[in-house]
Amino acid sequence: MIYAGYGRNMPYDIMVARRPDSKDLGSGVILDYALCFPHYADILFVPGQVTPTRLWKISERGLKSLDIQEGVDIGSYKRVNVSVADKDGREVRAIAYAMTEDYRNVRGEKSGAIDRFNSREMVNGVNRYQEIIKDGYRESGFAQSDFQPLSHILLCKPTNVKTRTPEYQFDVWDVEKKSSVLTTITGNLKAANKDIEQFGIRIDTGRFPEGVYTNRNLEHLTPEF
Repeated sequence: MIYAGYGRNMPYDIMVARRPDSKDLGSGVILDYALCFPHYADILFVPGQVTPTRLWKISERGLKSLDIQEGVDIGSYKRVNVSVADKDGREVRAIAYAMTEDYRNVRGEKSGAIDRFNSREMVNGVNRYQEIIKDGYRESGFAQSDFQPLSHILLCKPTNVKTRTPEYQFDVWDVEKKSSVLTTITGNLKAANKDIEQFGIRIDTGRFPEGVYTNRNLEHLTPEF
């Protein structure tokens, strides 16, 4: 089976130390998921977004071992089936791990999962933890500019589309604080952009498309092989 590592399991030496029987299959991008850091690395389902990953071939035994390391049994992470575009442009199915809602809503140091990792880098701070992930990006052929974790998410939905001037509700969600930081209803795109630009988000389509927007561009990442 194929495992997609997007966090601390991207660097070769770390993954092989964890699972000596794993085989490096190269890099790719997880489709329709975006990287974020509620405290540790996580992926959120956001259509159109991609997350850099390193693919590994692992055994059923290896996957069960990863379940333990990711804290599946104590409710920290869960398995998710994802689609990945590999370095040759082929789409493959893989298994990744995403945070559970409960774990996403607590600080990492409050979870028993941290003892499972026994990682000095993770205990001593998120900054070093993110540097390890960036090392994995470099090893996997990604540019450092491809490391673009989400900070805010914008949800746009219609509230009144039967009138001549439809109105839309905009909700800006702070990923780290795990709370809404702005809610506004307007039918004026210029006014909406004025409110949401402070969060690094802007709608440039000239219309009000319903959907999800982020502080990252919507272009697919291109690994530098």
